[in-house]
Amino acid sequence: MINKIAIEDLEKKPAKWIRARIYQQLILLNGKVKFHDKFIWLFIGILISGFVGGIIALIFYLIRMVI
Repeated sequence: MINKIAIEDLEKKPAKWIRARIYQQLILLNGKVKFHDKFIWLFIGILISGFVGGIIALIFYLIRMVI
């Protein structure tokens, strides 16, 4: 029952669900290990900045293709 709801939720709003899962994992990690806290956030920061940078680069690439 819970699995079915989760799957339906995933189909409707994947980004929100994935974000919720990441936060859930972070909270779990936070509870267990205090030392690795900064490393986790650093890793996420690198991931996010890399992702954003990739999108910006793609936009510039597409603009150059059009012009």
